[in-house]
Amino acid sequence: MLHNRATRWKKAALIGLASALALSVAACASERGQGGEGQVRGGTLTFGSAGDPKMFDATFATDGETFRPVRQMFETLITYKPGTAELAPALATKWEPVDDGKGWKFTLREGVKFHDGTDFNADAVCFNFDRWYNMKGAAAQSQMIYYADVFGGFKNNTSEDFGEPLYAGCEKEDDYTVTIKLTRPSGAFPAAFGLTSLSIGSPTAMKKYNADEVKQSGEAFTYSEYATKHPTGTGPFKLESYDKSNGTVTMVRNEDYWGEKAYLDKLIFKTIPEEQARKDELR
Repeated sequence: MLHNRATRWKKAALIGLASALALSVAACASERGQGGEGQVRGGTLTFGSAGDPKMFDATFATDGETFRPVRQMFETLITYKPGTAELAPALATKWEPVDDGKGWKFTLREGVKFHDGTDFNADAVCFNFDRWYNMKGAAAQSQMIYYADVFGGFKNNTSEDFGEPLYAGCEKEDDYTVTIKLTRPSGAFPAAFGLTSLSIGSPTAMKKYNADEVKQSGEAFTYSEYATKHPTGTGPFKLESYDKSNGTVTMVRNEDYWGEKAYLDKLIFKTIPEEQARKDELR
C-alpha cells in the first residue's frame, strides 16, 4: 500500500533541501586553500554519510543517502531558494500554467549540456517525462513512489491505488519551449516539478547504459549500469567513481557547468554508519 500521496512528494522536496543544507554546513570540513579575501577554488570536501546510496538514478531515489549525492549531479526544471519553499529557476527560466491548469509551459535555459556533452533542450525534457510515464514492471510500481504519487501512476497501471494518470504528454514548441500536458489540473504543480525524483538526465546516456533495466528479487532491486556507474545530469558535480566495498562516492567538479562553478575540486561521500565515528572524523 502506498503512503499518503498528499504529503510524500512534499517530504521528498524537504529531503532534497535538507541534503543541500547539510553539505553547506559540512563545508568547514573541506581541505582547501585559504585566501586573504574569501574562498579559493580547489580542495576536497569529505562528507560523512550514515549509509550507502542505493544507486544514482534520481528516478528511483527514495532515501536521503541516495538523494544527497544525486542532488549534486542532477537538476530539475525548477528548484527552491535555499532554506525556503519558494520556487526559483533552474533548468527552466520561466514557467506558467496553460489550458486552465491542464498544462505547464516552460522556457528552458539555453547553453546547458549534460555531463556527456549532450545538449539540454526540449527533446531531452520530453524524453525524461515520457520515460517515467512509460515505465513498466515492479520497479515502476515499487520504486518510483514520488513520480507515481504526483502523476497518479503510469501508462500501464497495475496497482489499484491508481486511477487515471495525470500525464497527458510532452509538447515541444521549439528547442527551448516545452509544455507538460495533464489530463486534469492538480494542486501539486508547479512545486512538484522541483522534486529531485523529477531530475532531468541525459537521453544519450540512458539509452547507452540501459537505464530502464531494473530487476527485482524479493524486496531487493538490481539497477542498471546507468544508475550505478554512469549517472549523467547537468549538475555542478559529476561522478568519478563509486567504491561500494569502501563506502566511498567520489565526484569531481563539472568544468562545463552552466552556472557558477563549484569551489571544490572533489566531493567525497564516505559511509560511516556510527554517529560517534562520524564526529571523530571531524577532529
